[in-house]
Amino acid sequence: MLRSLHIWNYALISELHIDFPDQLSIITGETGAGKSILLGALGLILGKRSDREVLFDPDKKCIVEGRFDIRRHGLQSFFEAADLDYEDLSILRREINKNGKSRAFINDTPVKLSTLKALGTLLIDLHQQQEQHELGRSDFQLAVIDSLAGHEEELDTYRNLFMRYRSLCRKLEALEKADAEARRDLDYLKFQLQEIEEAAIEDPEEKEALESELKSLTHAESVKSELCRAIEGLSGSETSVDRVLEEVLAALRQAARYHAPLEPLLERLESVSIEASDISRELETLESGVVFDERRIREIEERLNLLNRLEMKHQAGDLRALLEVRDDLENKIRAIGQAEFDLSALRKESEALGRQVQEKARLLSKARLRAAAVFQAEASKLLPEVGMHNGQIEVKWEEMKEAGPNGFDRFTFYFSANKGHELRELGKIASGGERSRVMLIIKSLVAASTALPTLIFDEIDSGISGETARKVGLLMKKLAEKHQVLTITHLPQIAGLGSRHFLVYKETAGKRTLTRIRALSEEERMQEIAKMLSGEDPSEAALENARELLAH
Repeated sequence: MLRSLHIWNYALISELHIDFPDQLSIITGETGAGKSILLGALGLILGKRSDREVLFDPDKKCIVEGRFDIRRHGLQSFFEAADLDYEDLSILRREINKNGKSRAFINDTPVKLSTLKALGTLLIDLHQQQEQHELGRSDFQLAVIDSLAGHEEELDTYRNLFMRYRSLCRKLEALEKADAEARRDLDYLKFQLQEIEEAAIEDPEEKEALESELKSLTHAESVKSELCRAIEGLSGSETSVDRVLEEVLAALRQAARYHAPLEPLLERLESVSIEASDISRELETLESGVVFDERRIREIEERLNLLNRLEMKHQAGDLRALLEVRDDLENKIRAIGQAEFDLSALRKESEALGRQVQEKARLLSKARLRAAAVFQAEASKLLPEVGMHNGQIEVKWEEMKEAGPNGFDRFTFYFSANKGHELRELGKIASGGERSRVMLIIKSLVAASTALPTLIFDEIDSGISGETARKVGLLMKKLAEKHQVLTITHLPQIAGLGSRHFLVYKETAGKRTLTRIRALSEEERMQEIAKMLSGEDPSEAALENARELLAH
C-alpha cells in the first residue's frame, strides 16, 4: 500500500508531503484546486511520460517519490526478475531535470521506465472517469473474469504454450512454403544433375587433352608430311644427317689415332650420332601413328560441344567448376529429402502442441464459466447497494472457432438499470453515473479476489447524489476493509465515510500560486463537509447534517 507521497517542483507544487493511512482516504477540494495535479504527480511514479513543462521552477528538477509497504503482496519474484534489491518498504522515484530528461529509480537503483511502470501497475489501480470506456472492451471484461477465476499461473502457462505453438506454426508454414517451392524445382534439379552425370566427367583436365588431340587430328596430313621430311633429313638420303655424321666420325677416328686431343670431340660426336639415330627411329614411330581419323574427330568435337554446352548452361568456367555444380545439385536434392523428414517431425510436434493448447484452453473455459456465474450473481447482489434496485447484469459467453492468445472465450457483459428495459452491452450504457457504479462493483469484486494493494478512484461518483451516493460510499468503505482505498470526491455523503480526510487547496505565496494538501482534524472535516453541503459559509443545519454524515 502507498504509505507516503513526496513531491518537489511539480506543476503548482513547490514541495508537498502526504502520509496515507490504511482503509479509506478521502481527498476533496474546490474545482481547480489541484486534485488532478496530485494524480499527475502520482502518475509519474506509475510510469507515465512527461516533459519539462511540469516543472514548477524551470531551473530545478522535479522529484516525485512514493513509499510503498509491499510485505504482504508476494512481489519478491518481480524484484528478482528485474535484478533489484527487495525491501518490504520500497521506494519508487522519478526525476525530471530542467532539460526534460527523465530518470526512474526503485530503491535507489536506476531502472527503465518500463520497469517502473510494470511495478507501479502491481502497486496501484488508478481509475479515472475517462477510463470508463474500458467497461465495453472485451479484453477488459475477460480480464475481470480471469481475475475472479484466480488462475493467473494457468493463464500464463497457456499463453506461453500458445506463443510456442504459434511460433512453431509460423515456422512450419514457412518451411512448407519453401519445401513446396523446392519440390516444384525438384524434377528440374534432377534433370540437370542427370544431364551432368550422363556426361561422365571424371578428369577435370579432359577438355585440354581432347583439344590437344583434336588439334593433332585435324592437322594429321601436314604433321605426317613434315615428319617424313624430317626423317628423310636425318637418315633417308645420301646427304642425310646420319650419312654425314658417319663420314665425319670416320675422319675423326683416323685422325685421333695420331692426335690425342681429338678423343673428347670424337666421343661427343659419337653421342650426337647415337641420339640422331634414336630421334630418327622415334620420328618413324610417330609418323606411322599419325592417321587422319575423321570419325575420331567427330567424336572429339561432339564431346567438346557437350562439355562446352554444360559449362555455358551452368555458368561454369571450366570442368572443375562444372563438377562443383554437380555436387551442389546433389546437395540440394538431398536437402529436399531431408526437409520432408524435418517437416514430418515438425508436423507431429505441432499437432501435439496444438492438442495441449486445446486442452489448456478448455480448462480455462471451465474455470471462466464458473467465475462468470459467480460474477453475475455477486454483481447482481451489489446493484441495490449502489442504488440500482432494478438493475440487472448478465454475462454472455461465446466460444471462438479457434483458440487465440486468451483461449476460446469471449465474454460480453450486458446491463439494464431499469426493470422491464432490454439488457444492452455494458459499453453502450449512456449514463456516466451508471458506468461509475458498475465500475465500482467490478473493482470491488476483482479486488476481493486479488492482492492489489491500493485502489484510487478519481470522482467515480460523478452523476450520482443523495442516498445513491451514500450507498456508493459504503461500498467503498467495505472495499477499504481489505484494501487501501483513496478516492477523490465532490460528494459530502462519501466524504463523511473516510478514515482520513485530505483537503487540496490553493495558496498565494508572493507572486506565485501554490497547490497545498493537508489532513483535516475532525472539526475541520465537519466544516469542510458542511461547505460541500451548503457553500462557503455553512448554516447550522449544514453543520448538523455534516455531523450526522460523520457519525455514520
